[in-house]
This record gives sequence, structure tokens and C-alpha cells, in this order.
Amino acid sequence: MLRDYSQRNGLHYKLGMDEFNFPNCHLRMGSILEELVTLEGIVTCSLFILPDDHDDRMEVFRRIVEARAELHCVMENQIVRDWDSARKAEEILSINDTLHHCPSVIPALASDDISVSFTHQIG
Repeated sequence: MLRDYSQRNGLHYKLGMDEFNFPNCHLRMGSILEELVTLEGIVTCSLFILPDDHDDRMEVFRRIVEARAELHCVMENQIVRDWDSARKAEEILSINDTLHHCPSVIPALASDDISVSFTHQIG
């Protein structure tokens, strides 16, 4: 998927790196950020691989922006390259964070519980 995305977008694909599957483990991301000066950017499956901690995530964005690199997030079709695009990515992540507060089921209402009136004005 990442290789195909890179080819479609004219990006040079370098060997992919997998992150360890531990909660909040971002060792590979840290090493990639260290190499950022030698790379054009990072292509990842999703924004959701970024650190959960806001300050840690902002540090990733800062390093991307300062290196004049790009973070391509394939599933969300987002590219972080400046602070405006980083704010957009943060908005996506914050919307996702609020979803657990939203109801997952809306109870059905009896027809007499709803009163709707329409007004139509002619000419």
C-alpha cells in the first residue's frame, strides 16, 4: 500500500519500517525523525500511528515542518508539510478522540413524541 501510494504520487520509496506493536511505542518513528534531514519525508498508513500524547505529536510535527519534509498519511489522504496542515491533522485526531463521548445508538421515538409542522408560503 505504501509503495503503491509513493509511486502514484511520484515519491521515492525507501524500505519501509514497522513500528513495534506496544502501546505508545514509537522507537522507529524516533529513528526516522533522526534521519529526516536525509529524507524527503515519511509515508505512513495512518495519522493514528502518531503518539497519543499531544506534546509528543506536536514534536513530530515540529520536526517535519522544520526539516521542510512531508508526512504522508495514506488512509486519511493527508499530507503534513506546514503548521496549517498539522492543525488539520490535529483536528482529525481530536474529532476521533470525541467519538467515544457520542451515543452509538439513538433510541427510536414513538410517533406521538415528535411534533413537526411545515409552513409553505405561496407567492
